[in-house]
Amino acid sequence: MNLRRLSSDITRCIFVYFVFYLHHVWSLQCVTIGPCSCEFDDGSGIVDISSLKSLTPGQPKFKDVGAIDMYSYSYNPCEPFTEGDCIDVSSCQISADGMAQYPIGDQSSAAFSYDGTDVQIFYSKFTDVERQTFVTLKCDPSATTPTISAEGEQGAAQYYFTLTTNCACAGTCASSSPSNEDEGISTGTILCILLLVGGFLYIALGMAFMRTRRQASGAEMIPNRNFWTAIPGLIKDGFMFTIGKIRGKKPDYNEI
Repeated sequence: MNLRRLSSDITRCIFVYFVFYLHHVWSLQCVTIGPCSCEFDDGSGIVDISSLKSLTPGQPKFKDVGAIDMYSYSYNPCEPFTEGDCIDVSSCQISADGMAQYPIGDQSSAAFSYDGTDVQIFYSKFTDVERQTFVTLKCDPSATTPTISAEGEQGAAQYYFTLTTNCACAGTCASSSPSNEDEGISTGTILCILLLVGGFLYIALGMAFMRTRRQASGAEMIPNRNFWTAIPGLIKDGFMFTIGKIRGKKPDYNEI
């Protein structure tokens, strides 16, 4: 087989696989099991925060955490707590003078999601208005002692927290679900291995071909160099075209 054609075919395969891999990452979901946990739908593990709940029933694990909006916030994973007018809630907003409390989330409404980087828990509570709480779980293997920061109210009746803990890492903390230890390598791990091996072979074989058959040197040894250097410009053009369509601007193909 002609080595030039082989190199071109390998380039296309790597590109298609890379697109597939990104689609896999972006479409990955952490499916809600209950108020304490979710499971990644590719079988890569369970995120379980049940060990973070308060050891004192009815009390929040994280109490009166200050925020830049001058309010304080309390939060308890998994189980409801009561603080003043916040009765059987997951999260509570407390006024600066401590005289008023506002329920901003119920444990029964807990719903997990995944944005490609972090797992997030959504809570809601309807009183005079619907209040929504978003808790971002930051995976830090070294954070055996959990820490929380309260960003406070961001937008109308929307409240944000960031909880940093090793329990936000899939499979790290205890789960009530069956163990996945014997299930072998996950789909995500296999994809990563294939991507790395395929990328290495593509670069190594491509550079060997360019060196021996084309007597190339330096950057010229990169296989299909023009294709790869054109990608940033193509992405930019596609982005600008999409923005133009969203804004209702008639695209000028000459500019693209």
